This record gives sequence, C-alpha cells and structure tokens, in this order.
Amino acid sequence: MGALEEWIAEMFLVHSLNLLRFSAGTQEKILLLMVAMSKELTAKLNEGEISTYGKQRLGALLRESNAVISSHYTGMQAEMTRNLTGMVRIEADYTGKVLTQALKIELGAKLPPANYLEKLVGDTLIKGAPSADWWKRQALDTQFRFASQVRLGSAQGETTSQIVSRVLGKSAKAADLAPSTPATPPMPAGTPGAPAAPAAKGPAPAPDPVAPGEQGILKTSAANARALVHSSVQAVANAARLASFQQNSDLIECLVWLSTLDSHTCLLCAMRDLHEYSLHDQEPINHTHEWAGGPGAIHFSCRCVLSTRTKSFKDLGIELDEPGDSTRPSDGGAVSSKMNFKDFLASKDKDWRAEYLGPGRAEMYEAGKITLNDLMNLKGRKLTLEELQAKYK
Repeated sequence: MGALEEWIAEMFLVHSLNLLRFSAGTQEKILLLMVAMSKELTAKLNEGEISTYGKQRLGALLRESNAVISSHYTGMQAEMTRNLTGMVRIEADYTGKVLTQALKIELGAKLPPANYLEKLVGDTLIKGAPSADWWKRQALDTQFRFASQVRLGSAQGETTSQIVSRVLGKSAKAADLAPSTPATPPMPAGTPGAPAAPAAKGPAPAPDPVAPGEQGILKTSAANARALVHSSVQAVANAARLASFQQNSDLIECLVWLSTLDSHTCLLCAMRDLHEYSLHDQEPINHTHEWAGGPGAIHFSCRCVLSTRTKSFKDLGIELDEPGDSTRPSDGGAVSSKMNFKDFLASKDKDWRAEYLGPGRAEMYEAGKITLNDLMNLKGRKLTLEELQAKYK
C-alpha cells in the first residue's frame, strides 16, 4: 500500500467503529419490537390451557400466532429500512469527504444520486439475497419453530406455562430477549436462558420440559435478528462506499479489501486482506480470490471494510508531498498499515496460531507445508484438514 491509500484505509477503519455503534443502536430498536412480539405471543398462549385444546382450536391459535409474528417482522423490516436509508447518504457523504481531504480536491468529490443510494438499500445482497428476503425467511423460521414447540408441548400434555417456557426459554421472561449490551453473533446463535426460580415448598411440580440452559426459540430469533441488522449495516455501508468510488473513477485506481486483524476473522476474509479488485467489475488483481459479494456481504456478521487505492498526487497533477506512513488496528494494538493478515498471523506465537488454525492445520503451517492461502481453494471454499493433508502429502 502507498502512503496515500494507507491514510484512506485508516480513515475507513476508524469510521467502521462508528458503524458498529450505529449497528448496536439499531439492534436495540429491533429487539424492542421483538420484545413486543414476545409479549403478544405470550398473552395469546395464556388465553387458555393449551393441553385441553382440540385440533381445531389449536390450529386457530397457531394461525393467529403466525399473523402476530408476520406483522412484527414486517415492522422490524420497515424499521431496518428506515435506518439504512438514513445511513446510506451519510456513508456516501463521508466517503466523498475522505477522498476530498486525501486528494485536496477543491470542489469536493462527486456523490452518487440520492435516488440511486436509496435503491441500494433494497438491492444490496447479503450472502446472495437482499435484506428483505432474509427478514421474510426469519419470520417463516420463527413461525415454524413456534408452531413446532406448541404442538410438541400440547401432544405431551404440558401446561401452558411449560409451553411458554419452550418459546421464551428457561426464564420465561420477554425482557430476556433484549440484553443490555447487544451483540452481533453468527447466525444462528443466542444467549442461554437464566435458570428457573426454585420451586416453592409443597407438592412436587411437573418436570420442566425445557432442558437447563435451553434458550427458547424466541431467543434464537432475537440473535438471528441482531446478526441480520449487523450484516445489513455493513453490506449497505460498503455498497454506498463502492458507489461513491465508482462515481469518482477519475481519482480511483482500484478497490482494496481490509480485514480485521484478530482471532475472530474467518479464513475466508483473512486471505483477502489488502487484496485489490478492479473498480467497476470487482475482478481480482494479481490473485485468484473472487469478490464473492465484497466486504461486509461475503457472509453474515462480516466485519471487513472496503477501501481504495487512489491515483497518486503526481498522477493527478497535484504538486504536494505524499502523506507519511499510517497505522491500522489489531488485537495487539496499532500496527503498520502495510501489515496484511498473512504477516499478522506470522507475527503471533505458536499457541495463538494453533488456537486460530486448529492443531492439525497449525502443525502443517509451522512446518512450512502450507500458507494462509493454501487453507482455501480457488473458489474460497474452506478446505478440511483431510483435504489439506491429501494435497500436501
């Protein structure tokens, strides 16, 4: 990386922290809607003793519950779209300001048309599908799992309280869906439910059908929603940035993929760190790793950031000295912006590499039999240990 693109990369990496904060704030809004859905479903379940329901009444309950779930997920999608529509313009403006400041452009960088940016919100793909499709899929998944647990509890003669526990988790509190510090776990994931309160003295209660630590289907739904919010923010932000780069193609040489330098970065992203791609068709430059949706959209909960290599001051006819060296963050503190994930991996001790790669792969890495790129095939599919061993036998 040249000094100028190092500075631009640093600006976008620092800005990515603000995007994470925005994502966390949006997650809280979505989780409040999830809590409202949880309370409405709980009230519907508590309208009678489900174990006494006949087939017709149980079917009516599930149809009504499906309508509740569908309505609330429509509200979540609308809230997400509203937030993304506001963010996408901010992201384009920020990208323009970075280019303007970096290249000393007198009149400022060009911005994509507002209607094009708004269209990006609906068109941007996350792992091959638009955000709206993922919300519909999550709604259908929640409906299916809700109905399955209600039917299972009813078939086993469980009380309504026990069926509510199946839905909400061991603690059976709607508020548990909204943790004080929202996270962005991989899909699907969730936080285990708190243990039930000790039973009062008296006749022994019926055994609780929810195993200790079981989270309940709505907690899984909440975790999935948090992951989708984070992924939508990252994907749309990077799409807006790409549109801004393309709008200023006279200033841009190529795109640069920035991965996070820590142990949570997957191999799919690690091997693309600092790799370059063409501006308009995102073709790999001097490597074979496909764009695959790009930073923020290659998989759920991706934390990668899109940056760029601009033309130099000299190429642009600007009589200024190039900026000095800059840094990028890592889990061990600031490092040179020239350090890619391969160098970052080599800088760690053997124990760190063994934990990140896994013992078998780490042993081959330490022996010099494989490199970071060898851990993936040319299409970006992760290789198994057995495939690696066969390849380098």
